[in-house]
Amino acid sequence: MKSKHLSSLFQWCIIIFTAIVVGQALYDNWREVQSLELDKETWWYVIVAVAVSILSHCWSGVVWGEILRNLQYPVPWRWATIIFIKTEIAKYLPGDIWQTYGRLVAARKLGIPVTVAFASVLLQSVYIAAAGMIFGLLIAADPTLQRLCSLGLACILVSVHPFVFDRVFSWIEQLPNALMLQRLFNKLARSQWTRPRMQSYPWRVILGQCLFLALRSVGFLLTVAIFTPVRPVAIIPLASGFSLAWALGIVSPISGGVGVFEATALGLLDRVVEPSVVLGAVIVYRLIALLTEAIGAGLGWLLGRNEDASEV
Repeated sequence: MKSKHLSSLFQWCIIIFTAIVVGQALYDNWREVQSLELDKETWWYVIVAVAVSILSHCWSGVVWGEILRNLQYPVPWRWATIIFIKTEIAKYLPGDIWQTYGRLVAARKLGIPVTVAFASVLLQSVYIAAAGMIFGLLIAADPTLQRLCSLGLACILVSVHPFVFDRVFSWIEQLPNALMLQRLFNKLARSQWTRPRMQSYPWRVILGQCLFLALRSVGFLLTVAIFTPVRPVAIIPLASGFSLAWALGIVSPISGGVGVFEATALGLLDRVVEPSVVLGAVIVYRLIALLTEAIGAGLGWLLGRNEDASEV
């Protein structure tokens, strides 16, 4: 109970801090934001940004399927993509657990143990963090940021090695009262405890997450282009800074990462383009992301319904 209160307090501290950062940036650059104008031609950038974001959204479902395959539970790519895009929008609900719950329920119906399904969801966040740090190293001019990204990336690359991964679960199973905890898990989850096992080192998954962030970056660059022309020298800093900020938003405990992405992007990109442009771009891209996930949820529901109809 105490840890639950501490977790809730920690989340509120992050929300308040990010609200202050974004609010201060909005206050400092309000006149510049008001001066930003959109014409008819720039709406094409919005349309293409949404299309690319939908593609990245679907690709993330494919990556989740690859994670399950590497955990020795091969699933159809179509199934993984449909379940992922159908449940992803639930991350904006309070608690930040409902998208995970939806995937666990769907995986269980397919015969995948709850422990393996939960490990796949957890690992996806770990891999996206690794991809974000890889992109972060491309813009890390500050030595402290370089060290943090390098250390974090090294820790993740070691921890996801099949040998280390297996030893972690072996250690968990040897903890005091482990048998009692497993029985409790079996009762609550209505599923037998099954140790997740990796088939090989997840290079393909990490590269897949890098491609996911690259596609998201294209959408963000198009969003920036709505407000100002993007110079070639600014492409890599903008894409890398956005990727790191977006990855941090995904792995944060805040529902949907709202606020974390915005505050991080403002801190990393205000030296690349004008602060007012960064502020306008992150606000518009958040709306694009919401629209993308809403379209994805609807598309996933329709595709899933068609599959159910074809089986009948």
